[in-house]
Formats: sequence, C-alpha cells, structure tokens
Amino acid sequence: NPVTDYALLSNYSYNQQIHAAYVNWNDQLGKFSYQAGLRFEDAVYDGHGQIANVTQKDTSFHNSFFNFFPSAFISYQLAGQQSIYLNYSRRTNRPGFRQLLPFVDLSNPGTVSTGNPALIPEFINNIEFSYSKADNRGDNFILSAYYAYTENLIQTVPINITDSQAKKYGVSTNEQFSSPQNLASGATYGAEGTGHFQVLPIWDATVNLNFFENQLIVGNN
Repeated sequence: NPVTDYALLSNYSYNQQIHAAYVNWNDQLGKFSYQAGLRFEDAVYDGHGQIANVTQKDTSFHNSFFNFFPSAFISYQLAGQQSIYLNYSRRTNRPGFRQLLPFVDLSNPGTVSTGNPALIPEFINNIEFSYSKADNRGDNFILSAYYAYTENLIQTVPINITDSQAKKYGVSTNEQFSSPQNLASGATYGAEGTGHFQVLPIWDATVNLNFFENQLIVGNN
C-alpha cells in the first residue's frame, strides 16, 4: 500500500493580491502623436504553512510593494509612409509561486533546490527608438534600437553546499544548493529588424533579426 513520506510532505497555501489603477492620455499635434500614462500598483504576497522536511517550523511570510509605473510614447510621421518612434516604459516581473515556496526539493541527486520567500519583484526600465517604412504593396519593415535596465534581477544561483547545510538536509557535501536570488541588476541592449513582405498574392513572409547583449551585475544581496 502507498506510504506517506512525512519527511517530504509540505502543506502550504499562498495568496497574492494586486490592486492597481492607471491613467492614460493620448493626442496628436500635426505630424506628432504622443501618449503618456501612469500606473499605481500595490502587490501583496502572503504564504502560510509548515515545511516538514527540514525545520518543522512555521514558514509563513508576508511581502507588500507599492510602486509607480510610468510610460511615454511619441511618434513623428515622415514623408513616404515613414515614421519614427521613441518610447519609454517601466514594468515589473513578480516572482512566481514556486520561486517563493520554501519547500526543499531533494528529488534531484546532486542538487538541493528550494524557493526563496525573501524574493522581491524585478523592475524593468525600457527605452526604444524605432524607424518604420511601408509601401503601397503592403510591404513594411521596422528597425529598432533598445536598452533595458533591470533592478532586483531574479536568477537561480547554484553554489557549493556548506557543511551546515549538508547536515541540515541530510545530504553529501559534494552536492550543490540552488535557490532563486535577487542579483544587483542587469542590462540588455541591442538592435532589431522586422520585415513583412508580400512575396506572392497567396504568400507573404515575415523576417526578424535581433542582435543583443545581456550584462549581469552581481551584488551581495
């Protein structure tokens, strides 16, 4: 008959609430079009329960974040179905349930994995400049240059397990400990080109090229 392994049993509940409001305005002045917006957001995270396989202690946690997310967009219409655009936005990437869950996973030989209830959301500031051109056949292409800066970057960081951790989890000191962490920051910049072409009346094609570089700036947090 099936037998419950209480050393691996986790009883946990998780609740996330997101309260938000936003305002947006757009208008056109001659060949200029613009749009500006601001989003207010309050995100609340609550986790309750006990993780049996390590401490038998209550592992409840609570996090709350109130933030502003502005955005702005401006475009200018050139002659010959050409346009240029400039836009900026700030957005967030919240940690998922499994990233927050403090359950310790021992099922993968060689690696002890666990979530991190202390994770905070990523915040991404993005700016992009674009040029587009279209023709009467329906062909068009867009060239863009972009830069994104991410605060509190979330990455899973495997490290060699310590003697105290090995004793705590009942594993060998040759294994690794893996947990998502907030790094200091990260940056991505690059250029992208997208083209849509009507090859035949019944056949069109879309081509995309994207060249970019990621930089990770690792801190001690």
